[in-house]
Amino acid sequence: MVRRSVLPAAALAVTTWLTPPAFAQEVGTAPEPATAGTAQTASELQNALTSYVTALPFDKKILRVEPDPAGHRITLDPAAYLAELSGASIKFAPISIVVSERTDGSWNVFTQSPVEFSTDFELEGHKQHSEYKQDSLLFKGIYSPEIASFLSAASRTGTISSESSDGLSSSTAGIFATTMTMASSPAGTGLADIAFSQTYDAFAQSASVHIPDGSDEYPLAMSADMRAEEISAKVDVKAAHTRAVLDLYALLLKHLNELDADANAALRGPLGAELKTKIRAILPLWTDLQGEAHARDASIDIGYGRMQAKTLRQTMRASGVSTNASLDVDLALDGLTLDIPQLPAWSAGFIPDLVELGFAVSGADLATASDILLREIQLGNDPALSPEAEEKILGVLAVDRLRSQLKPSRFRSRDLELSFSGDTSFAGGMPQSSMTITTPGLDKAIATLQEAAKTDPSLNQAVGVLTMAKGMSKPAADGGLEWLVVAASDGSVTVNGAMMKGPDVPPALDDEQDLGIEDPAIEDPTFEEPDTEEPAVEEEL
Repeated sequence: MVRRSVLPAAALAVTTWLTPPAFAQEVGTAPEPATAGTAQTASELQNALTSYVTALPFDKKILRVEPDPAGHRITLDPAAYLAELSGASIKFAPISIVVSERTDGSWNVFTQSPVEFSTDFELEGHKQHSEYKQDSLLFKGIYSPEIASFLSAASRTGTISSESSDGLSSSTAGIFATTMTMASSPAGTGLADIAFSQTYDAFAQSASVHIPDGSDEYPLAMSADMRAEEISAKVDVKAAHTRAVLDLYALLLKHLNELDADANAALRGPLGAELKTKIRAILPLWTDLQGEAHARDASIDIGYGRMQAKTLRQTMRASGVSTNASLDVDLALDGLTLDIPQLPAWSAGFIPDLVELGFAVSGADLATASDILLREIQLGNDPALSPEAEEKILGVLAVDRLRSQLKPSRFRSRDLELSFSGDTSFAGGMPQSSMTITTPGLDKAIATLQEAAKTDPSLNQAVGVLTMAKGMSKPAADGGLEWLVVAASDGSVTVNGAMMKGPDVPPALDDEQDLGIEDPAIEDPTFEEPDTEEPAVEEEL
């Protein structure tokens, strides 16, 4: 008999291939050996799936479940239904997924059905076309219904190509190969620690826009070509509420007809209370999420110039919904070169070959705000929140709780190198910040600009600014130059203690306000100005 635990296993298996996975390790070319399915067990599996995806996909022949020598075969074939629903020409190659239950309650999942679809329709007189194709796909994994995630999985995708056009724009993209790995482990009841990685080999995309009549009645045309030898990404999530997310999805799907008929009426009933309970269960989403992405030998050509970089890197860390929620982002670009004929020769010395930037924000009490929201909200009502509840939430999310940080960052070019970091807080509701900037020196940058100013006098102003900045600096610990820039909450700005801008002064009052004189016409609408004109003198005849 098919256990009810198949519900999340098969439901996720069906949707997984809409976003094609692929994994770096070797992938088996056949499903795991298993007891062959029967018509009876296939029917039980279909009934179990109905609780998660409703009967609609089976009634409309979008999904079907059949016995397979290695368990059961679930086939996704939505082309006819989507074409009927949209009135457009849609092609979608069927996807077959073989599943079988293991002795520990987890499930084997296997497919070698590549994703391939295309659409054609007309919108406002323009023909729309899109196409996506994978040459090959192998996926093999073990799915755990307990944590609603793959315990392990491996997949490899061959060449991926996609294109789209709408009469005014077009885009084509290709990826030579895609690989991806995934592993999960239980982190508590319904929780999972998840590690995920993906790599694209030889990515390329070309996009263009052509508008017959631009703003000046001239045709407007733009194009861009983007390439990278490799793009990779990794994500690690701790204590993700995977099972609760799947339960929330199942609840919404189960009541889809009620919500479609009258969402407000449905939400005012028992569904609204159950929905809030399910949303509470997915919080805090996770305890920690870390991700990073890399691109190697990337370039972009936008017609009038080309930019290349040896490496691009981004890292990100986010807390869950907590009383001190935080977000941390680092960006890095190395080996940058610009080939833009319009740039003056002297600018080459200031084009960075290394840029490192880091930002962090913390202090948001998302947990308390979420608790107030779920406790006070009246789903289906308009407004759903009372003014008092809104005020409570805004009070919890007050800006004076936030702290923004510019992490140690760096800008390096041939003639100029800067390092900087700083903090901003909003205590009292007004921003106050400090930033420390250091450099090995400004002499090389000043010399470059002075030489360029011989043919371009406008650069003398930049020379003056750098010379003044050098004069305001103080010696840094490493022997370079340093500036401490402080912007106080009163609006004043100092550099190394020297006042550059004084505190903001409230706008001056006019004389009558200064003297406390009131306008009686404003205080009393019936007030009439006294007649100050002198009586007319009759002329003597």
